[in-house]
Amino acid sequence: MKLSVSGWPGGGSSALSLILCKMLGVKYIYGSNTFRYLYKTLSFGDSGEGRVDAHNYIEPYFGPVYDKYIDLVITKEDNFLIESDIAAFRVGKQKGFFSIFLITDQEVRKERMGKDNRSDDAETIESVDESHKEMYSKLHGIRWFDLDQIKETHAFVLDNNKLSIAEELQAIFQEMHAQGLIDQEQMTDLVQRSEAEEKEFWENGKKYYQEYLKEHGQVMSVDEILHEISSKFSDEVNEMPEELKSLIK
Repeated sequence: MKLSVSGWPGGGSSALSLILCKMLGVKYIYGSNTFRYLYKTLSFGDSGEGRVDAHNYIEPYFGPVYDKYIDLVITKEDNFLIESDIAAFRVGKQKGFFSIFLITDQEVRKERMGKDNRSDDAETIESVDESHKEMYSKLHGIRWFDLDQIKETHAFVLDNNKLSIAEELQAIFQEMHAQGLIDQEQMTDLVQRSEAEEKEFWENGKKYYQEYLKEHGQVMSVDEILHEISSKFSDEVNEMPEELKSLIK
């Protein structure tokens, strides 16, 4: 089983990814965590304008190498879920690779960020959206907010503006069954568990799910990801600024 979850910032892709990994028993590869580690270590911070500045600095150097690494994972590995902005944009629809993109209006994303104690991110969401749009267009020719391109490259596009997490899960499992990735019995079981899983998420939060996946060996750590990138793409890493290269190698 190979999955990816993408979506515009604040749309709920992290919560959905954590829950899917727990329910499906797959390994979690979280690209944003790796970028956030670099942001913080280089003293940019991880919220507000600091995050925008960090993205604009790090993405041109580290982003293309990380994207090559994810391309390699998708083609060579199995039994994983990647939370990534542009993985499916790059590799497109592939047999056995179930890519999800969450469509969420900006105002809804602001509201969700506020409830998630991310008020700094909510205040700068316009800048973040514009930064992503410009950078992905410049580096990859990706039209980050173009619904036509999103639908062309992703296996399942889900408008979650008015959906609960349980409703998102149910729609995803039904679509996975329709595409032949899970059988009827698996789908029925997963759909029936969705409401209880959402309740558990709201009671325990993201940290509980992160710890659960770690305890069950379902998380690829930042150190593991950076080690893999350094070993497989050493030439590209050596071309990076020294301060960035020293964190990766």
